[in-house]
Amino acid sequence: MTATDNSDRFLDLYERHKVFVHIIFWLAYLLVITILSSAFYTKTTFFELFLQLGCSLWIDVAATYFTAYFLLPRLLLKKKYVGFVMLLLLSAIFFILMQRVMQVYVTFPVFYPEVTRKMIFFDFNPAYSIVNIYAVVGIVTSARLFKYWFFFQRQAYRLENEKLEAELKYLKSQIHPHFLFNTLNNLYALTLDKSDLAPRVVIRLSELLSYMLYDANAQTVPLQKEIDLIENYMELENLRRGGDLRIHWQKSVDQPLTPITPLLFIPFIENSFKHGVWNDVGQPEISISLVVKNNALTFDIQNSIGSTGSNKLSNETEGEGIGLRNVKRRLEILYPNHHSLEIIQNKNRYQVRLVLNLMRKKNEDQVFIG
Repeated sequence: MTATDNSDRFLDLYERHKVFVHIIFWLAYLLVITILSSAFYTKTTFFELFLQLGCSLWIDVAATYFTAYFLLPRLLLKKKYVGFVMLLLLSAIFFILMQRVMQVYVTFPVFYPEVTRKMIFFDFNPAYSIVNIYAVVGIVTSARLFKYWFFFQRQAYRLENEKLEAELKYLKSQIHPHFLFNTLNNLYALTLDKSDLAPRVVIRLSELLSYMLYDANAQTVPLQKEIDLIENYMELENLRRGGDLRIHWQKSVDQPLTPITPLLFIPFIENSFKHGVWNDVGQPEISISLVVKNNALTFDIQNSIGSTGSNKLSNETEGEGIGLRNVKRRLEILYPNHHSLEIIQNKNRYQVRLVLNLMRKKNEDQVFIG
């Protein structure tokens, strides 16, 4: 479960019990200010002080909701700053006067009748009244402002995730047809030759199709499934070549169930077979290594380049073909700042080395970014 899911559940829970939460908050607030005021009103019992402050609590409540639930969303968040300041000042004057009305005509006559006879309506300290009312207004408005900020951040995060997810689906959709087209070509070539190897190719192809249709659409797959894909593809290519490929395949994986983004390696392998192996008129050679240790993955692929393959590969490298751009972009999205991709080419050899930090991806899937 992601942090976004947890926050959504918390907000949903709050919305369902909003009235109850607000009642508890104001009761707790009344209790706190009663405790604080009891240090100054030593001749008044705690219960009397609680009732006295409770009589004028509606002013604090009204000022708070007017500021946090009307002025904030209707004016401040819409950048109507002049209107916000003017209404805030006018409402502050109104609530301060209302508090004074409550003191002179309600609370003091009831709880301090001997003082009431000496009271003058405008003989009070406005600064004290502002602090008395707008301390809680400031707290609630700040909390409300933080909630809006969090909501906008979450919306921006979701929009960015949706954008990246759409881009990833598009990039992955480019891999599927190209990969399947090459595999079907392999099968077609064998059937033309009426090769006895065709049934084996069909079996391998069915496994590849199953992976492409069901597993490759997931955000992550167990690393072992990617390894199986690599091995199936290498066998298909070797069968197509007649079994004369020199394929050096080495793997050392300490955690085969580690989640990884599907179809990260296949574009590099396809590229090696297409531009290296199939254009080498001699005995082509390809070397693939996959090592995973302590959540660090190193994928290394090297292939020989024939005389006909060198120019073709060089031209694609200079223009950075679609497949390479595709993989680079997926790595930037899925493993930002947690991967390195090195491509080395000389006259006779082409090499790709990819290093991934798998721990980042695992943490994101289990705790947290689509």
